[in-house]
Amino acid sequence: MHYNRMLRNGDPSIRTLRATIELCTVIGCGKPHDARGLCSAHVTSLRRHGSAIAPRARGRIVDGNKICRDCAEDLPLSEFYPVAKSWNSRCKPCLAIQRKAYRDSRPDIVRAQSRASAAKRPLQRRDAARKRRATLREVTVEDVESMAVYDRDGWACGICEIGIPRVTVWPHPLSPSLDHITAISRGGHHSYSNTQAAHLACNMSKGARIPA
Repeated sequence: MHYNRMLRNGDPSIRTLRATIELCTVIGCGKPHDARGLCSAHVTSLRRHGSAIAPRARGRIVDGNKICRDCAEDLPLSEFYPVAKSWNSRCKPCLAIQRKAYRDSRPDIVRAQSRASAAKRPLQRRDAARKRRATLREVTVEDVESMAVYDRDGWACGICEIGIPRVTVWPHPLSPSLDHITAISRGGHHSYSNTQAAHLACNMSKGARIPA
């Protein structure tokens, strides 16, 4: 380092000062420019569009706003769904239209995908079905998770008071099921206070009867 200073300046203690950094000539840019007076971003815009200040491309985020690829509206990021550390290229209304068009054009494929997804989550699917049924009955509805009820009751049947094997699955008679103490059809609530763990056979045998 000092040897190079000696060759350049004749004195190893003298440092060569860098030239003053000049900024891009586009108003409001503030980035360092190259020999053409433009920063790298505006040089790219000049090459692609023939102008350094071409209109903002769709999808580029500026001041918290983004242009939708379909409707071309300049909208805040709150109007886009976040995906993979970024935001969807379509705004929420346009994405809903695109998804509906996809479902209408491929009903068989969508139905098959829905069934395959539900088959991977049987417990969540049954929980959703119970909540939907209770909502139609217009009773008090809570987000009841079957597994939480089973753990709360210690995997013991609330009807016969015998333990429920954890390895059994539906439709085995001893498989776990969620029993409404007061049936929804009789005005019972879909809540943790009105649910209990039960064997599938015990639950089916009890039906909608109110316990004594």
